[in-house]
Amino acid sequence: MPASFVPVNALGVLCAIGYAGYATTPSHIPWGGYVATILFFVAAVTPMVREYRRLNVGFRDIESSYLDNRRRDHSPPKQELIEPTAPSARFRTDRKGSNRWLYLVTALAIILLIGDITYRQMTRPVQSDSADHIRNF
Repeated sequence: MPASFVPVNALGVLCAIGYAGYATTPSHIPWGGYVATILFFVAAVTPMVREYRRLNVGFRDIESSYLDNRRRDHSPPKQELIEPTAPSARFRTDRKGSNRWLYLVTALAIILLIGDITYRQMTRPVQSDSADHIRNF
């Protein structure tokens, strides 16, 4: 996954929240903006949660191998070397292939946000510039 994926989704969250707050009126509820906010947030947080889980599993393996090495006789009959075992020493590259769905969620959020903005612009009432229009500020 590219390194710029999370910042792009974080920017998407800010844009979608800003648009939804700006466009929310009694005549137009920006459902596309609301759903896009949730989808951008999910796509931004999922890689961080996945990496945390990966690290947590790795640390559990290291902790269990350390505890196994600590439980041995006080005076062993021969000298032994304590080194990482092959399964715990190798780097884990078993990433799940769910990056495609994150790209899909991001694309869907962009489409929803742009679609809602376009719909709002097309259905806005035309403002008149006549002098007899009363404005309350």
